[in-house]
Amino acid sequence: MFKGSIAALVSPMKDGRLDERSLRRLLRAQRSAGTSGVVPAGCTGEAATARLSEARVTVFVEHLDTIATSAGTGAKASLAVMIIAAVLLTVGWRLAVAKRYAAHRWVQTVAVVLNAVPVVAWMIRSYRHYVLPDLPGNLSKGVDALTTVHAVVGLIGVVLGVFIVIRGNQLEAQGRSLSSYKTPMRVAYVVYLLGTALGIGVYWMLYL
Repeated sequence: MFKGSIAALVSPMKDGRLDERSLRRLLRAQRSAGTSGVVPAGCTGEAATARLSEARVTVFVEHLDTIATSAGTGAKASLAVMIIAAVLLTVGWRLAVAKRYAAHRWVQTVAVVLNAVPVVAWMIRSYRHYVLPDLPGNLSKGVDALTTVHAVVGLIGVVLGVFIVIRGNQLEAQGRSLSSYKTPMRVAYVVYLLGTALGIGVYWMLYL
């Protein structure tokens, strides 16, 4: 049933907390060396003395393969969708400048809906499981602070974007002008770009 080598893995700690970035390095090193598996919290006495939150133990036990190699499917897909949505929003902005309002409306609608999918399907759940349980104490950690800022900015962007898309389509159906929504649309665009930049930063800190 078992074959190859299985390494007992130390839990790297920093300031009394699990150092996830160092953990990923250890896991990648084990994978590169051909190790068949690892035993988390495997050093003598560690399992009995370590004080890890349930969320961190979940990271250890359930997601070893994901964090050992690179970003998992959800993280990669979320990053790709964020970038595509930002590109589409930029295209939509240029269409508005060219006064191609119908195309602008459809492109912006697709971008907002596309961006909302990974937020609902992946990001909220990930943040709730792996970051929120250790707040506010972990805000002193760069990656958790950046992830929290990204979560706040991203949520504002999604809510604002969905509102503008719904309201814009309602006004369009009534044959009314969207000129009164130019400022909110510009704000939403800037928030989306900021959220995308923060998302890329989070991805780099966690997986690269």
